[in-house]
Amino acid sequence: MIVGSHDPTDRFTYWPARINKGGEVLAPGVGFQCTQFVDVRDLAEWTIRMAEHRQAGIYNATGPAGEHTLQHVLEECRAVTGGAAEFIWAGDDFLSENEVGAFVDMPLWVPADEAGILCVDVTKAVDRGLKFRQLSNAIRHTLEWAQKRPVDYEWKAGLTAERETELLEILRQG
Repeated sequence: MIVGSHDPTDRFTYWPARINKGGEVLAPGVGFQCTQFVDVRDLAEWTIRMAEHRQAGIYNATGPAGEHTLQHVLEECRAVTGGAAEFIWAGDDFLSENEVGAFVDMPLWVPADEAGILCVDVTKAVDRGLKFRQLSNAIRHTLEWAQKRPVDYEWKAGLTAERETELLEILRQG
């Protein structure tokens, strides 16, 4: 997944923006699942270098495997935004039972039995010079861009406030 400003999917943007609002945040899974993404600026710089050096091939060019768990990403969003977000973790079974869609309703999350798609080996691309900026930098840059959107912007991914409140209430009733 490619993240950063001008991402039309909102699959990463949702988290910094949502966590910046604070309050109870429905968080998917148990938090220790690996997740991968690459900042568009890192991918662009690497692609240009590869073209300039006439290097071609097939590469997995996403974030470093095993470096980021979903919990780490969400906690870094909270640290960067200064938001007073409280994460309420909901397991895969709860999310599935309540028809919460992976990657769309809950960006960066897939059920544990599909988690391998978010933990691929990128050694070949790294060996060819792919570098990754700090996660906090990607979060800050993405949030600054997202905050320039119109107030009535319709999100392409993530839960609506109403749906999140509904799910949190169901989870409490447990």
